[in-house]
Amino acid sequence: MSDTNTAPADNGGNSTRATPPDDGGQEYLTQADVNRIIGERLARERSRIAGLQEKAAQADELAKQLDEAKQRVEKAEAELASLPQKVAEQLRKHIVAIHGISDEDAELFLTANDPETLLKQAYRLVEQTQRPSNFVPREGANPRPPITPEDEIRRTLEALFPGQAGRT
Repeated sequence: MSDTNTAPADNGGNSTRATPPDDGGQEYLTQADVNRIIGERLARERSRIAGLQEKAAQADELAKQLDEAKQRVEKAEAELASLPQKVAEQLRKHIVAIHGISDEDAELFLTANDPETLLKQAYRLVEQTQRPSNFVPREGANPRPPITPEDEIRRTLEALFPGQAGRT
């Protein structure tokens, strides 16, 4: 190594910079420079890893919050899905009470689980019960008392002999 210029070493020759004679004065890194650069790089990486670990912890917390929110949404959707049926049940009770529909007819005709269809069924049922029926109250019954044979004879005699009624 007689061709290289070396400066005196501080720690066993590791901190010297060697300059080859034909290199035009460019300096090369020593072991101390490499150690310093690697140390700085390691410090940056450790800092970055610590930041990533912190972000991972935040992401885990956000994932927990997201799962809780999803559960709340599912619970709310289930409750929302059952709401029309609850409304229909209360509406059925209300319709039965207002229109005086028997329990048997309500069970038979008011079967819908959604309010719109239930209202249509109730409207049709009430409409059917309010229509005039074919029943005529005194059809076939004579409002006058029946004519007996004696009454028939009396009418005939009065028609033949007017003015003599009441004589026997």
